[in-house]
Amino acid sequence: MEWQGDLDDDCTLERYGLKAHVECMDRARWWFSVGRGEFPKYKELYNTANNSAYIPLATGKTARAAAECVMELLHDLAPNLK
Repeated sequence: MEWQGDLDDDCTLERYGLKAHVECMDRARWWFSVGRGEFPKYKELYNTANNSAYIPLATGKTARAAAECVMELLHDLAPNLK
């Protein structure tokens, strides 16, 4: 897996037909989302900013690892998710 962009601010990863986007919202608060497709038909499947069970992510490394875990789970548990 290779992340594209600035690992210290805003980066993306594509795998299994999914796209993860990780971004630093301020100094010590990171956010990520995972979705499928391309704009304008992009479908967001998971977004840490919108989920009620929000866990603060303090580093880009942690946010990227969490995004990769969500991608793996979506791929393994719901491979035909559209």
